[in-house]
Formats: sequence, C-alpha cells, structure tokens
Amino acid sequence: MIKEITSANNPYIKDLYKLKEKKYRNLNKRFIIEGFHLVKEAYLKGVLKEVLFVYENDIKDINSSNINFIKVS
Repeated sequence: MIKEITSANNPYIKDLYKLKEKKYRNLNKRFIIEGFHLVKEAYLKGVLKEVLFVYENDIKDINSSNINFIKVS
C-alpha cells in the first residue's frame, strides 16, 4: 500500500527533517539514505523499513509487503 503526503507541514515530514541531527537518528534508531543505488542496497540487506519517493518509477524494482511506501506530491 502506498500512502501519499501532499503537505510539507505533515508531521511525518517534520520528523524526517529531525533525522538530520545525530541525536534524533540515535534516539529513533532511524536514518535517511538518498539515491536508488543506496535504497536498493538497503532493500537487499533487509534493513529497509520505509521508502519516501516522488516518482513511482523510483520504486519499481522494490516489491515487498514489509516496507512502507510513502509518495510525496
């Protein structure tokens, strides 16, 4: 299932922004990676939990029911 976010004021986006700081990454045990190559590598290693994307073509090679997909429009 794909969720869609249409506002930069969405609480989810605000929480992601906080992950720029190390203390929030450590506190939440979450991190951000960018680029298809790194996302695919995380998927193959089994550490991918969520994918935030703009274009659906970006996720065409990642099909898993264990991952939350979030589209930003």
